[in-house]
Amino acid sequence: MGKETSWFEGITSGLTGQNGNEMSKPIIPSDEPSIESQLSPTQLQALESENSALLENMESTLSSVLSAERSLLEISSLQTELVKNLVQQTEITDRLYEEAVGSVGEMKKAGQQLVQAKKRGEEGRMFLLIFLIGASLALLFLDWYAN
Repeated sequence: MGKETSWFEGITSGLTGQNGNEMSKPIIPSDEPSIESQLSPTQLQALESENSALLENMESTLSSVLSAERSLLEISSLQTELVKNLVQQTEITDRLYEEAVGSVGEMKKAGQQLVQAKKRGEEGRMFLLIFLIGASLALLFLDWYAN
């Protein structure tokens, strides 16, 4: 671990200056030959195929992320529409509840009016019965008197 730390410190000290904010010397000295010239053609081909595989993997991952983003946006719009519909349904349900409560009140009033109508009907029948009995008695009296 000590060797890794000193290697890492060597790289970071090459990246930053003594105060840690500026570049003091490049990682690869300019007099050193390029890495491509130090590798064999098979190694270069292996690195290129690895780069291609990594690029393909990254493109696949990117397309998956973009697809997931589209799906999330679609889910978000559907969720917004669902919330809007739920709000409308809640308003309709509240209105139906208020109408049902009002209907119950109207049904109570209607029941009271039916009871009153029944009483008035009984009074009317009683009056009609007394009138018919009186008229019958008057006719009987008049028939008896005429004889």
